[in-house]
Amino acid sequence: MPILTVLLILFLIFLGLYLASLQAVKQAEAEFPPIGKFVTVEGTRLHYLCRGEGKPIVLLHGNPGLIQDFSLFVLDQLAQEYRVCIVERPGHGYSDRPQNEMVTSIVQARLLHGALQQLGIEQPVLVGYSWGSSVALAYALNYPDDLAGLVLLAPLAFRRERANPLPEIIAEIPVIGDLLRAIFPVVLGRELVQQNLVRAFTPDPVPSEYLRIAQALWTRPSQTQAITQDNITINPTLTTLSPRYSDIKRPTVIVVGNADRIVNAQENAIALNQAIATSTLINLPNTNHAILQTRPEAVFNAIRLVYEQISSWEER
Repeated sequence: MPILTVLLILFLIFLGLYLASLQAVKQAEAEFPPIGKFVTVEGTRLHYLCRGEGKPIVLLHGNPGLIQDFSLFVLDQLAQEYRVCIVERPGHGYSDRPQNEMVTSIVQARLLHGALQQLGIEQPVLVGYSWGSSVALAYALNYPDDLAGLVLLAPLAFRRERANPLPEIIAEIPVIGDLLRAIFPVVLGRELVQQNLVRAFTPDPVPSEYLRIAQALWTRPSQTQAITQDNITINPTLTTLSPRYSDIKRPTVIVVGNADRIVNAQENAIALNQAIATSTLINLPNTNHAILQTRPEAVFNAIRLVYEQISSWEER
């Protein structure tokens, strides 16, 4: 077969996949539009949702993630007691991602700090889930006077070796990465999302509505780019942050499942508990990584506990 014919066939295949991907993104965003409001920090528009009155709590999702990580599972009950704000991290959900710098956990903590200042949220408890814990930890280290305490759920806190970082490295190559992100939703996206969620939830089932939202929104090119960049930047960032964890003096509650298959509990949650003198560790039996969705009562209890500790800490 002449080489030009082969190239034409490949071009038509990629074009078809690209157009199908555009249609998939359009359908996903029509079915699951933004459910919150927007605040602009340093030229970056962040999507957030706030409910309730009382002491402030700020919720940070993992990688990947979105507002529904919390709104489908814990938001309504938390809003009965607290002022709760969920902020979608840059590039996830409907938040934009800066293009002029590598958006590490430290940069995301800076943008979060600016957003909370604009929203008038003072001295919150930051609740970081999985990858989002790295943003909460960076915030605690860089803005300690603007924080009441921390709740860290299945935290990723220390450098870890990824089994195969090559896909993320390839995805960041100009043009090639753009092409991969364009066809990802059509070829592999939804199946990979389901496989990863099953791995994070087992032995619990993956809620069907949550799966539908994740498959629709996590596979968009904008979010897959954020996911790969977060995976690439996390190790050097945690290498920088982790020697400073002993400087955190605010009350901290760490919740981990003893059957976590995503983030090693011994190397992260337990080691973090040893590094932060003011921390309390809660180990949940028969629980995997998806603590937020499968053990909401443990999340409520952890937040109540950290506020009890804050009250005692302030009375000293």
